[in-house]
Amino acid sequence: MRILSLVAFGLVCALASVGGYETEVEDEVQRNTAMSANMNNYIDVVMIQVGPWMNTHLVPMALPDVVEGFEHRPILITYHGELALTNGVFHTIHSVGRNGNAMMHYDRQLLRVAVGANIRQLGVSMTRNVYW
Repeated sequence: MRILSLVAFGLVCALASVGGYETEVEDEVQRNTAMSANMNNYIDVVMIQVGPWMNTHLVPMALPDVVEGFEHRPILITYHGELALTNGVFHTIHSVGRNGNAMMHYDRQLLRVAVGANIRQLGVSMTRNVYW
């Protein structure tokens, strides 16, 4: 029995001298330090619902008319033209997803959320006219 306790004591001393696991206990978390969190899982769930919500509440949406003039001079002759996009209607969104990481930062009573969105397919119809 005495040999078993000496072997156990020797094993404990050997483990302690190897370095073991070192843990520190912090007193309290400072409430005035900046905090960050990854929100990818939450934003993925929200993005699944954004496309159908937009199709229900925002579509169809009238788009403003756009008229742009352009000029091109390859060598001696200058070409003038105008592109007119009119009677535009935004009618469908097929898929909305997250692009990159979604991060939330809280610092000095200011909450910032950075999210990249990726809209893959839009349904738009417009009248196109090009004048030369």
